[in-house]
Amino acid sequence: PYHRILPGKTSTPRKSSSSSLPAKREKREKESEEVLDFYSGEEVMSLFKVKQSWLYTSAKRNHIPICRIAGKNYYSKKHIDEFFGVAVDISEITDWLLTEEVEELFGMKPTALRAYTYRHKIPTKREYGRTYYSKSHLNELRRTDLVNDERYYTVEQVQQIYGLSSANICHIVKVKHIEKIKVGVKNLLLRSDVERVMAERNK
Repeated sequence: PYHRILPGKTSTPRKSSSSSLPAKREKREKESEEVLDFYSGEEVMSLFKVKQSWLYTSAKRNHIPICRIAGKNYYSKKHIDEFFGVAVDISEITDWLLTEEVEELFGMKPTALRAYTYRHKIPTKREYGRTYYSKSHLNELRRTDLVNDERYYTVEQVQQIYGLSSANICHIVKVKHIEKIKVGVKNLLLRSDVERVMAERNK
């Protein structure tokens, strides 16, 4: 009839697990609100032309939410779209470039390209193990028209023509207010401004 307490032990009432149930339920509801739309594994493989093993490994590595129903994997549509760069409708994009074509056109190494694509949200698609990049989006950001425009010098060209260091050029551009346009990793300087300033320096 008595509740026996052993020496050196204290009796502590057990916390009811019911108090933690609302918190767990609230967490589940919050998670379900965040991820509402899913692709089936078959849909992802069909849309992006990837293999099942690659899809599962990539989803795990990039923390893409996976829901398993009746033995099948379903992947968060939002996260998959972001991962493959399809926040825009890729069906409307007609011109695509392979990694080696981007490297040839823009001088970007594969590692730099992947980082640049992620940072600027350039649409990509993956088909049969090869990654394609939207040519129009790359052109818009890299502005090849300006890089090849004779009205502009690159910093490298100014270095070669006038024998200046990049630090000297940076100082002159800032002090003399030479018009500058940043295209990717390159700085383009208005040719007429550069020639005017250099002519003044030689007087």
